[in-house]
Amino acid sequence: LGVPWASGDRLGQALMGLSLLGVAGILVYKGFVYAASRAIPFWNTPLLPPLYIAYALRGGIALLFVLGAALGRTFEAESARAIELWVVLSTAILLFFYLAVMMNAGVTTAESIRQLVRGRISVAFYGGAVLVGLVVPVAVGLAGYFSPPPTGLLAVVGLASLVGDFYVKYSISKAGIYVPLTGTFPARAR
Repeated sequence: LGVPWASGDRLGQALMGLSLLGVAGILVYKGFVYAASRAIPFWNTPLLPPLYIAYALRGGIALLFVLGAALGRTFEAESARAIELWVVLSTAILLFFYLAVMMNAGVTTAESIRQLVRGRISVAFYGGAVLVGLVVPVAVGLAGYFSPPPTGLLAVVGLASLVGDFYVKYSISKAGIYVPLTGTFPARAR
């Protein structure tokens, strides 16, 4: 199977460069688009691009774990554990840092956080983002830490991470409250 970007010639190198540019664009696009949205203060922060980049990298690694299991490929145990730990911990730290900062960023962002942790989005946030996306990978990772993780265990971590990635982005999207840039904001939230 000879794909052009795998060859060492100029065309292959050019296609590889274009594909890497495309990957970089996909990694940063959504975070920067959301961060530029002034009318939704919960999204309008420079913390959102690094969070979305971390989740994009996490999703790519999770997909590798799932595809590796599907194709019967094995991973070197020490590398897989290190990647798994980095993936889960870095995104968890960034997510909770983002939420802590946004809690003190104004009335509208505080209401967005309230909707996320106690309101209409809390089931998706706690069930999908926290339980499936963070707790399950950590628990499975700890179980695999004491013995080499089988490929199926890494697939479970990958699937849980992918589900968690979806719910983090879904929750952040749904929690954003639109504030008209002209006119007045309602005095109290419902």
